[in-house]
Amino acid sequence: MKKFTTDWFSQNISKFDNLLKSFKSKNDINFLEIGSFEGRSSCWFYDTYINNSENSTLTCVDTWEGSMEHDQSHKDSIWDTFNFNIKEYDKNKIIVKKGKSRDILKNLNENYYDFIYIDGSHTSRDVLEDAVLSFDLLKKDGILTFDDYLWQVYPDPVLNPKIGIDSFLFSYKNELQVIEYSYQVSIMKK
Repeated sequence: MKKFTTDWFSQNISKFDNLLKSFKSKNDINFLEIGSFEGRSSCWFYDTYINNSENSTLTCVDTWEGSMEHDQSHKDSIWDTFNFNIKEYDKNKIIVKKGKSRDILKNLNENYYDFIYIDGSHTSRDVLEDAVLSFDLLKKDGILTFDDYLWQVYPDPVLNPKIGIDSFLFSYKNELQVIEYSYQVSIMKK
């Protein structure tokens, strides 16, 4: 039995089922998740796409220190909760990278990932940096999804993801196709 304190992910499952349906029949897919928190989305991606696929992997990148929006009591248990939730998974298929995404992404393989999910830091600068660093890691025709495009928790827009996502979409518009544009934004690399 897994343990979670929040559920920000389940509402997106039907969208992901539709967006990623072509991956269900593949035996060699690689997913990258930036921002895994307690592992709710990690577990779903693993159970749905990675577990039954022979040579597939899910790479989870996070500091597991929480963000500005989390209270300290919650921050102290995130890493332990994540590890509890993935403990039964094949360690060859779920690759955990603890640290800042800006450092880790620079050391991952280019053109390797079929799907990238960006849901780490929500500041516009961090989201933009994650997107730029991730884009070269994404295969041609790969899908990248930003979560929380319309998230507005802080009155200062620079502390919310939208400006970073819009900046990326504008700067890379000739290299991508937007395939979903709502609370989540998904693109396909051309």
